[in-house]
Amino acid sequence: MSSHADAQTLQDIIQYARKHSPYYRDLYKDVNSVAPSLEELPVTDSERYWELAHADAATVLTSPFTDGSPIRSGGSTTVPKMVFITRREIALSGQIMGAAWVRAGLLAPGDVIANLYSFGGMYGGFQYVNKAIENAPAPVAHLPLSSACPLDIVEHEIEAFAATVIIAPVFHITRLADHISKSGRPARSVRMILFSGESLSTSIVATWREVFPHAAIHPSMYSSVDSGGLAVVPRACADADDKWAVDMAVAPIYAVVPGGSVVELLADDGTAITEPDTPGHVFITSLVRRLQPAIRYPVGDLAVWVDYGARALRFLGRGSVAIKIVSSWFDISVLKALLAEVLATEVVGRLQCVLRREGLVSVLIFRLAVAAPADEDEVREKVEARLRELSPSWTKSRDAGRIAPLRFEWVDVSELVFQENSGKLKEIVDERV
Repeated sequence: MSSHADAQTLQDIIQYARKHSPYYRDLYKDVNSVAPSLEELPVTDSERYWELAHADAATVLTSPFTDGSPIRSGGSTTVPKMVFITRREIALSGQIMGAAWVRAGLLAPGDVIANLYSFGGMYGGFQYVNKAIENAPAPVAHLPLSSACPLDIVEHEIEAFAATVIIAPVFHITRLADHISKSGRPARSVRMILFSGESLSTSIVATWREVFPHAAIHPSMYSSVDSGGLAVVPRACADADDKWAVDMAVAPIYAVVPGGSVVELLADDGTAITEPDTPGHVFITSLVRRLQPAIRYPVGDLAVWVDYGARALRFLGRGSVAIKIVSSWFDISVLKALLAEVLATEVVGRLQCVLRREGLVSVLIFRLAVAAPADEDEVREKVEARLRELSPSWTKSRDAGRIAPLRFEWVDVSELVFQENSGKLKEIVDERV
């Protein structure tokens, strides 16, 4: 807990949720303490929580929804969720995040910010970023372009206004970088790229820096729609060649933002982790949300503490994003690493796993926005062999003819399927009926 004020806010939210939210009232019915510490409370069961919320939002809310906005999650790998947030909560989130960006040096006086988040469809990315920019305690200019703006116009506006910051999901920055690369006019005015949505690799960073040669590359924030903004990098780098810049792009350290949330790392048995370099599941308690509280809520990520006292952590990846085909499960991160190794090129932000069914046979297609290899058959054989090593059930289903031979599609990045409104690349495209 970063301050006495945060501790009081936390206790207020616990008591408010306990009294007014049917879900939390039931969850805490066996908690005897009048003023329980966070550790005394059971964790939120996200499956049960969303089962109730989808059936009737009133079961998880503390009052009727009459003020604010419903915000939909991106749904890049799972069914989208709807979160209800009041105007006050949206404004407060913007104030907290805008101040954190300026404090870290991600935004600075005089910056011209090209906002390429997606707008519409009740997705929150553009709205949250807009609020954070509006409330940044520094004079900055905002170019609200959105991801819907044609790339040639985005490139023109970046040049015309000498934009210094680009903020967008990874997929849209990659599309823009590919477009600018083809035009042959690097965007030299950009000093900072703030990305979100997924982790980067050194090869993606290198690709971006070819077209944004003076830009440092940092994650904009560590956040989730379910629970809000959690953390930002402790400080921005001095310039694009600073070693800190590369580290912050590829393996960033995040500092929990005071006033916004309490972050816990819990072991599989639910015990709190405080020692450094020990992986744990990320649980969040929002200090902002009262209409739809998030208390000891599982984000679904894994992380390690770098400095528990400073509440600095390093994100390790999603805890449970996988595809299932017949009886075989494959973690997306494992598939990315496998394909990157076989193809000898990075596939982050350039891969979709397409699942289809043709009659009684299941089909797995790797759709890749990379150059087609000279010998596609050799690549297919290598990937197939690795999948057989990873999963006996894959081998059994393939040999029985229940899974078709692997397929590959080599496409331009513009041909990948993404969530039109949320702006996220759909890593899993399930076309099975």
